[in-house]
Amino acid sequence: MLWSEDDFRKRVEARALELGKSLARVQREAGVAEEYLRKVPRHGRNVAGIFKIANALDINPAELMGLGKMADEVTLDFIAVQQRALLAEMRLMRSEMTEIRDDVRVLTSMAIRQDNRAVRMQELLHSTIERVRSLEDTQ
Repeated sequence: MLWSEDDFRKRVEARALELGKSLARVQREAGVAEEYLRKVPRHGRNVAGIFKIANALDINPAELMGLGKMADEVTLDFIAVQQRALLAEMRLMRSEMTEIRDDVRVLTSMAIRQDNRAVRMQELLHSTIERVRSLEDTQ
């Protein structure tokens, strides 16, 4: 489908008429310049402006652009596919997080055992030093 400024303007005018709004009011509510609908931009319409006009007219931007209501169905299908992909990714991440949590538990347990061994070795070293000192004192 090719873009048609005339068709775009007709859809805006028709929707404004349905709502009982003037084009000037629609442009004010949308926060666009007064000449937004009068002038044809050299490089095409800014999508942000179209969305603002659509919001002021309480209409789906796709419908305002002439893509029709079918765009809603396509959008819903796309969202459903994306949602399924995200859910699958979240399940995988949950599984990986469980593995990471288990690894952390094992590493923590190993660190505690190492720490206990180090404390015991330190105690043994201190007691050995004390025994050596006591032997030196007796000689």
